[in-house]
Amino acid sequence: MRGFEAITERSWWERVWVVQEVVVAKKVSVVYDTISVSWELLCRAAEQLRRSQQNTHLDSMYPYVTEGQSLSNFARLVSDIESTRLVWRSRAPLVALQLFRKFRSRKASDPKDKVFALLGLVQHWGRSQQFSADYSESIESTFLRTMMMLISSMESLSVLAGSTGRACLEASRAPSWVIDWSSWDEENEYSRLKSLVMYSAGSNLQGSVRLHGDDILEPPAYQIGKIQFLGDELTIQAATRMRRTVSSWEGLLVHANDPYTTEEFVEEAFWRTICGDVEYFMSQAPLQGMMPQDDSNDSGEFQRASFNAEAGWEQWRSADKNHNRKTSLIGKDWLEAPDQTTNGKKRNAFNYALSCASGGRRFFVTDQGHMGIGPKDMTIGDDLFILCGSQVPFVLRQSLQKPRACQSSVPETLFKKNQKQQYIPAGRGANEETLQALRGDTGTCNQVHWPCYKVVGDAYVHGAMHADQNIGHTQTTVYLV
Repeated sequence: MRGFEAITERSWWERVWVVQEVVVAKKVSVVYDTISVSWELLCRAAEQLRRSQQNTHLDSMYPYVTEGQSLSNFARLVSDIESTRLVWRSRAPLVALQLFRKFRSRKASDPKDKVFALLGLVQHWGRSQQFSADYSESIESTFLRTMMMLISSMESLSVLAGSTGRACLEASRAPSWVIDWSSWDEENEYSRLKSLVMYSAGSNLQGSVRLHGDDILEPPAYQIGKIQFLGDELTIQAATRMRRTVSSWEGLLVHANDPYTTEEFVEEAFWRTICGDVEYFMSQAPLQGMMPQDDSNDSGEFQRASFNAEAGWEQWRSADKNHNRKTSLIGKDWLEAPDQTTNGKKRNAFNYALSCASGGRRFFVTDQGHMGIGPKDMTIGDDLFILCGSQVPFVLRQSLQKPRACQSSVPETLFKKNQKQQYIPAGRGANEETLQALRGDTGTCNQVHWPCYKVVGDAYVHGAMHADQNIGHTQTTVYLV
């Protein structure tokens, strides 16, 4: 197979349909005007950039002058496709959710193609039926159907994590839990979402997640508090400015539990919170030499935070001014020796973990003294819930719409979790209502679901990210609209 030849248009790389064409090709070459470049060469260049960034001084202007964001974005475009090619060629199953998240930033003239263009790569549908493209339906219906498929196949509400976006759904009546895949994700969001497999916040919740009509989602849940104190958004930029924001967050620690609920000092709980209690480790194998694996259970290059992460935090919070002596401008070129010291690598590793966990997000303290990181759109008074099957908590906001009786004829059960075996009396004493509930056929609902909540986004709450930390919470039911 000859492979794919690039169109001279610059946006070729960013189009979602290109993904499938490059992934399934046995051999790929990129042609631009009269220049032809092998795909392997681009992969090696992207890998070299990734490694060089780990040896850059955080307090230097060197990477901003010599590389810039455009080159980093280009490297991500190449790396995302190559990692998918590795899985495809290994015949390991590709999962719809990971594909949608990974290539969400690609462009498409028809917003529905942000889903349809990737369906040909999906090799594992879980418990849901195979999803098919239907261009006759509306964008709202496509994204609603997509979310129903994802929730059923993954049997988890962690699929709600990430930027919900409203690029195409802003003027529609689509519920807040439906992700608008036409909107771009936040910087480093895909890396953050891959690390969610390290948490298990809602794995011990029992019950059914049901859909009433096409708008009300009903999951069992735990409530873990309200947002009471809120910090500024952390913008991913020069380390000096990021330190200022993080320093302002530390001013909110007077409102947190000390000692913390995890029996740590509040200072330790703080640095673990802002990096999501994970640390980044640099893979020594080149991208093309990596062992392919199923993306659905891949935490990326993150692991639980260790002593190295704490040392990285201590190194990160203080500016290293010694590098100024190693930077020079000769002619029009900036020259700077790489920082390959142990402290420098720990500092950079923490910086990346911090950027992924907290970049574009905000620090908060709850009314119960818990601290966490959440979406930039949350406000004081928002509620924190752990939803059935979700690996992480969610920030929810009570809806202002008036209570109304649900007219759903048959609420659809999307999945069930850890339900205990039920015994039904036989003969004339059988309870018809119980039989209907077990069959999923409950007739018209007619119940008033209140209060209802809108999904603001997923959150990290230190001390509530694992099932054994949530024992004793009272299980309730929430209604998401």
